Amino acid sequence: MPAHNHIRFVVLVCLFVTCGQSEAEQTPVVTLHAEESQATEADGFSFDAVVAVVRTGDAAETLDVKLSISGTAENGRDYRSVSPEIQFAKGERIRRVRIQPLDDGESEGPETVVLSLMPSEEESDLRSDAAGNEGKDWYHVGPPSQRSVTVTISGEISPEDRDSALVFQQDSDPPVWVGEDDSHDRFEVSDAELPLKMVDAVSVNHAGNPWEVALRWPLLHGVRKGDEVLVQLFARRTPESKRDVDGKFTVRIQHDEPPYDGTEQTFVVGSQWRPYLMRATVTEELPGGQSSLDIRVGYGKQKLEIGGLRLWNFGSTPPPNLPHPVWTYEGREADAAWRAGLDERIDRVRSERVRLEFDHDARDPVAYRYRQTDAEYEIGTAVNFRWVAPASGESSSTADAQRYQAFVKKYFDRITDENSQQWVSWEQNPQRAIETAAWAIDNGLKIRGHSVLWGDPVEWPSPPDLWEDYQKNFKKPNGGVRVAMLEMRRRIAAHIRQNTLVALSGNIDGTQEPIIAQWDVLNHPILHDRMWEITGWEFLRAAIREARLLANPKTEFFVNEDQVLSLPSHPNAEPLFQLIRSFLDVGVPIDGIGFQCHFKSDRLPSIESIQATLERFAGFGLQLHVTEFDIDDVFIDAQTQADFTRDFLDLLAAEPAVTATTIWGFWEGEHWRNEEGAAMYDRAWNLRPNGQAFIDHVDRRWHSITFDESDSVAEISVANVMLRRGTYEINSLDAAGRAGKVWRVTVSPSETEFELR
Repeated sequence: MPAHNHIRFVVLVCLFVTCGQSEAEQTPVVTLHAEESQATEADGFSFDAVVAVVRTGDAAETLDVKLSISGTAENGRDYRSVSPEIQFAKGERIRRVRIQPLDDGESEGPETVVLSLMPSEEESDLRSDAAGNEGKDWYHVGPPSQRSVTVTISGEISPEDRDSALVFQQDSDPPVWVGEDDSHDRFEVSDAELPLKMVDAVSVNHAGNPWEVALRWPLLHGVRKGDEVLVQLFARRTPESKRDVDGKFTVRIQHDEPPYDGTEQTFVVGSQWRPYLMRATVTEELPGGQSSLDIRVGYGKQKLEIGGLRLWNFGSTPPPNLPHPVWTYEGREADAAWRAGLDERIDRVRSERVRLEFDHDARDPVAYRYRQTDAEYEIGTAVNFRWVAPASGESSSTADAQRYQAFVKKYFDRITDENSQQWVSWEQNPQRAIETAAWAIDNGLKIRGHSVLWGDPVEWPSPPDLWEDYQKNFKKPNGGVRVAMLEMRRRIAAHIRQNTLVALSGNIDGTQEPIIAQWDVLNHPILHDRMWEITGWEFLRAAIREARLLANPKTEFFVNEDQVLSLPSHPNAEPLFQLIRSFLDVGVPIDGIGFQCHFKSDRLPSIESIQATLERFAGFGLQLHVTEFDIDDVFIDAQTQADFTRDFLDLLAAEPAVTATTIWGFWEGEHWRNEEGAAMYDRAWNLRPNGQAFIDHVDRRWHSITFDESDSVAEISVANVMLRRGTYEINSLDAAGRAGKVWRVTVSPSETEFELR
């Protein structure tokens, strides 16, 4: 710090936003939280949309909150009338607003309902203060992504079409049970929240073929080729099921004679009742009396409850705007169990209580503000060389490149070179990787190396001739199999000694820090293991040890895999767990585990199951990184995509074993899933809702500093605030809101004292 910047800055551990105040004493903060953001106009196909209005802080008194209600749907006409006035009773923290669609008989297509928080009158006055002074108000509104919620209403079937196209319904037509007699039960339910009367409960006690255990409805009338059919039902796995194991069933409509032509769709089932819907155009003739509709459940040990099933056949000319499946995820509720104490856990893991003491006189500025510029818990992004490396040509100096680089520098602490460090990319043009690394270092960004070993010998990133040479050697007489294996070993060993691992193994100039902070030394060991089946796993272990000798001693090694956190039931979790255990048992040098996390919008796991999987891997005592996070919006609305982004990032922030998280790209102009809507900015640089959720999580905004009057004296003003560990910029502001002095401080667990003048 410069000598003239006298800052007295005391850091103490704290679990609350404002030191010296309990939660009950804090000014309420109000947020909006979508629990169900999609609903169908056709009755019985979905639940009502639900938006929770949540207040934190002081709940001792009643509180009136105002909403703005807009969107393309008309309040009171397209959905039951919703009041813009929300009244919290004493002690009440959550109020729920239901959006109940009304079937108006018109074919309108999707419509929206937008609920937005209105600031209290005092907060409106506060926001007009250019200097950022805060006065007492009734409540604050939360961050931008939690001030507004969009509900989508879509899916219509006229009463006439609904009646004429109905083939059968489960409530009045019991199924034929395929399976053991004691593993099926049928009973009546009376739940006002469920649009069904009868439930079929099934129990599967052994693994086998899916069709060996099923609910079956014979089709008395045929279905023609080209007919549009719709199967709708509700299901859940029973409450006693393990929280990290999802249920599974397949809806199949088929001809019951060989070759059993038909159409099917498989669904994953959570612990809560959810609607499931299959829309399909039948591709083969299904004769009446020789065909059936099955719900197949023979996927191993599980207990499911299924109800409300209905089958429609709309023929070859279906009506427009039929319902589509409504996808969401478990743990989205505002009061979901995993959220209990979430803010306190994040503060305990990532933050410190900070006490700022400002020495001042009459000439002092009227206000101060702060923002974080670098975080101890680092958030990174994949970066493509073409936007930062001169070797890419003109694209690195375009207006898009300037915006791209500015966003990376503002919101991220680290980068992963998306492709140019890979085996074949490095061999083709090493300059791209070198220039990308130089750009990151020049801008103070850490680098994650990706990757050294990737076990697919056929496809990218292996050189094209690797597999060609293997096949040629394999076919040689007199020991061709061994020759092919040894030659592949030789090629891999040469790659390790000649790739980016060695070229970028030095330190950053003038420091003792490595150019590459971490390497994905082994990528996709479960999904792509063909190379190691050829070379032998003992060779892979030796290759990692060799890489350890060649790399910078301070560079950390990670094993990186997908479908560990990102799919229901976490299929790669167990094989990866056993692989890591086997590596550690024989001393393979690894420092951490990477989870790629490319989420599929129609197969989102529950937040609790992700949490349980993280906790299991944390037991190794290694660092955990999320290395490639994204989520598409192909099957979900933008609100659900944004909410999952928020919840997933919050969960990671609360887990102490997770030491860094990387977003796998942010702009539609350079995103590997750009056609799936996974980017946070569209091609024209318009921020999407999931991008706003990310920006709010990273929080690089300016915040005004509020002084604690009870802790201040004549010439010293004291501010107590909870800050996440990292580096901050502090500004003084004059009466016109113009910045004056600038200080930089770093918050860490150790006590630090500064004097500010």
